[in-house]
Amino acid sequence: MNRLLFILLFAGLSFAGTYFQQDVRYTINVTLHPADKTYSGSEEIWYKNNSPDTLTFIWLHLYPNAYKDETTPFAKQQAYYNNPKFHYSKKADRGYLNVKNLRSEEQILQTQFKSDAIDEMKVLLSRPLAPGDSILLSMDFEGKFPIVFSRMGYFNKNYFAASQWYPKVVVYDASGWHPDSYLNMGEFYGEFAQFDVQITLPAHYVIDATGMLQNNPSETARMDSIIAETKKLLSLPKEKDRSKFIKNYLEKRKQVHNDSLLKTVRFIANDVHDFAWFAGPDYMILQKHQPNHVLTNVLVMPRDVWDWRHVPDYVTKTLYFYGKHVGKFQYPKASVVDGSMAAGGGMEYPMITIISSGGNNWSRMLEMVVMHETGHDWFYGMLGSNERRFPFMDEGFNSFMERKYMEHYYGDKNLTMLDSLLGKWNFLDDIGERQLGQITYGSLVYRGLDQPLNLPTSAYSPQAYSAMSYHKATFMLYALEYYVGKPTFARIMHTYFERWHGKHPRPEDFFRIASEISGKNMDWFVKEWINGTSYCDFTIEGSTTKRVGTKLQTNVYLRNQGTMQGMPAPVYLITEAGDTLQARWEGQPDVPVEFIHSAPLQEVVVNLHKTIFESNYLNNRSSLPPVEINFLADMPKFDTYQINLLPYYWYDKYVDKHRVGIGFWSGEAIFNHLFARGHVFYGSASGQVGYKMVLSNRFPGLIGNSTDLTAEIKDDDGLKRITAKLETFFSHPKDYRKKTSLRLNLNHINLYSMKYNDPAVFEKSTYSSAGLDLHHSEQFMLHRWDVGFTGEIGFSEDVSYEKFSLTGFYQQDISKHSNIRLRFFSAALQE
Repeated sequence: MNRLLFILLFAGLSFAGTYFQQDVRYTINVTLHPADKTYSGSEEIWYKNNSPDTLTFIWLHLYPNAYKDETTPFAKQQAYYNNPKFHYSKKADRGYLNVKNLRSEEQILQTQFKSDAIDEMKVLLSRPLAPGDSILLSMDFEGKFPIVFSRMGYFNKNYFAASQWYPKVVVYDASGWHPDSYLNMGEFYGEFAQFDVQITLPAHYVIDATGMLQNNPSETARMDSIIAETKKLLSLPKEKDRSKFIKNYLEKRKQVHNDSLLKTVRFIANDVHDFAWFAGPDYMILQKHQPNHVLTNVLVMPRDVWDWRHVPDYVTKTLYFYGKHVGKFQYPKASVVDGSMAAGGGMEYPMITIISSGGNNWSRMLEMVVMHETGHDWFYGMLGSNERRFPFMDEGFNSFMERKYMEHYYGDKNLTMLDSLLGKWNFLDDIGERQLGQITYGSLVYRGLDQPLNLPTSAYSPQAYSAMSYHKATFMLYALEYYVGKPTFARIMHTYFERWHGKHPRPEDFFRIASEISGKNMDWFVKEWINGTSYCDFTIEGSTTKRVGTKLQTNVYLRNQGTMQGMPAPVYLITEAGDTLQARWEGQPDVPVEFIHSAPLQEVVVNLHKTIFESNYLNNRSSLPPVEINFLADMPKFDTYQINLLPYYWYDKYVDKHRVGIGFWSGEAIFNHLFARGHVFYGSASGQVGYKMVLSNRFPGLIGNSTDLTAEIKDDDGLKRITAKLETFFSHPKDYRKKTSLRLNLNHINLYSMKYNDPAVFEKSTYSSAGLDLHHSEQFMLHRWDVGFTGEIGFSEDVSYEKFSLTGFYQQDISKHSNIRLRFFSAALQE
């Protein structure tokens, strides 16, 4: 198919299904009651049906009811993930949202809660709502802030995070209604709307919200005075002077605390799919007017002002970087709030984000979190995809831009600054976004727990959710960028944003644009990267070099040993003169990559900069991988064989006294790939030299999820032993609570010295043994149990035995601080 026909085909597909979007407008008046952590108010929702369907009901999210009792999906998810905080919480610490007087056209409307969720309410309309028709819903409501179990709540006694706090219209799209209950893991899908919100609260409270503050001179004057005080604090270079200033500032603030003196502030926001506000009595404010008339307010606790002094500039950098690589920022404000939440280090809402990560001088975590959460304004905010159904479309796209940002400004090792922490004693290399992704996602690949990207959030365990939705999706987009080329990928991202901001794109919409602009087939890419669990493992099969005139021609043959086929890869030829040439392998084993060069060949490297994720980088060179010797352990390097030497010391008061020696580990400790460890020592009193050496390698999917093969040799405590072991692990990627392991081992043992052993228990002997160990465990929020079976057969000329044991353990929690434990043990020995 030629390119024009290909583009026309996808253009036709894009219009095959009619896209529509409902029109929603909110008018909300709410009053905060700090003393009892409640709020009350009224709400009007104007709803126009732009769909081709006649609607007889409308769903509303009542998300604060997630915190009402233990029947809710949120509470059940907390139990499923073994988090007992909500289970053991007091009723007074929980929250709710009640709707009263729900009416339309002077009629009280009937409602129904979802059968299994009190945070989703169906409103039965007084008349059918035909296509193009509109209706006005009016209601009163009262709610209560919980303590912070997840995102919404109160903290530090009188600080409030009002997120997902109001009766909110559920999205109706071509797939129907989406009455998705609130979950801690899994975010939101909302209708784009207009919001006109008035908030009444104590006059001394500092507040910011989605939308722009409307004409309010007295509130502006309050904020300006706090901004001035914040600048004074930042003008003090000495910590002791800042501490004194903060103490005096808080004392002065106490004098104006008066919950009975109220103010009303009004915020208006257009074309956003959510509205949040944050308030507290003693926030200080860092304010910056960004380019393109974007306002940034940073509401920050006084104790954090110094550490947060650069946050407005982090927002500046984010607006510039995302604006350049994704699209123009569409909102008039990008604010940041210093707060508390239990659902991660930060959480985004349109125009405003809450951050619960602090700052320090040895990492860039604060900047990374501020940038990441502000960056969500593009993928969560302006591109309102259904993150509950396709989490990678927000978290993954945003994490991709996060890594791009960090590497652009700070290079490859961009997360830590360990010299600032350890000074001249620092022996560790810094770690960056790419290494973090390799560890987080790669470790699941090597344990056989990889999952596709096309799953909803409910299909992932907490570990897998982060590894897949953030890190695997980042690797996927880097692979796509290489597949289509950087300039083409840039056009794809800009076109995607231009066409879909203010709408609800799905994965097929993005990949349709990728196909249209690149002219490449995306079917195989979506199959491998989105719908499957394939990965690459490039290796160099060989090369041939011949002289062609005055030049040399080298043909390089490559193979992908991984399960993903068809993925191209960058190949680099390095000459003895230090020249580096780059070419592209299209993934075809029989088609070599050709290089023309002048100086003789030194080596060939595939995927030198780890552009494409691989399960193994140690086989990417025509030569052996580099070997690095460290005299203290270093951060993991995935393309270098590391040998890490460490001091070894042990005290044995009976025979050896001081055991002094050297320990080591080498290979990849995280992936357990060609991983060796051990030690050699000298006993000061006995003169005994002892050692232990272990070599193991993990094979994903060989048996079960993964299988470890291990060889061990040791000589210490008067015992020589050689062991070969196979250990297999079984678990479900989603349900990590249940684990099974099977271990088989063969041993040859020589107990040659009784100086270290009790002769009443042991005697000198030389024999061999074979063993089996089967273990299963299950861990739930309030109870856990495991059972194990062990069998061993010993044999030699003088020794023959069989022994078996069965063990069991059960624990039941009966309160937050007490539990009952039962243990079982049974054994049999036959000689």
